[in-house]
Amino acid sequence: MIKRIPWWAWIIGIVMVLFLINYASSFALNRSLFNMALDQLREDKTAILERLEKDKEARDKIITDLQKKMEIVQKQRAAAEAESEKLRGLVREKDAQIFALKKEREAIIVSGDPDALVAELHRMGFKSARVIRNP
Repeated sequence: MIKRIPWWAWIIGIVMVLFLINYASSFALNRSLFNMALDQLREDKTAILERLEKDKEARDKIITDLQKKMEIVQKQRAAAEAESEKLRGLVREKDAQIFALKKEREAIIVSGDPDALVAELHRMGFKSARVIRNP
């Protein structure tokens, strides 16, 4: 029975067997490559998630540090504003004193008579004041 099959049928059969072996091996290889690619994607996804978690922790730390610095700056600003208000009050007080001194100075009437000036100085407690007469 084997001798009755023509030679070209043998060749077609062998070629078909080779095609089936090639198909089976390529299917297995493709499946293996697909699994390798899938494993690589899973590893990459895990690495990306770890990196995102580290970045989130770093961002949260930076935000916390900035909030602390903002609180410090706000406290310093409040202290500076209080100091500024205190200094403004002192300036207003000094301005009032200067204004009062200017009023007192304007109220002083000075006599042109040297004897009257010396008498006034003696009355104020300056006993060493005297009139020097030119000869």
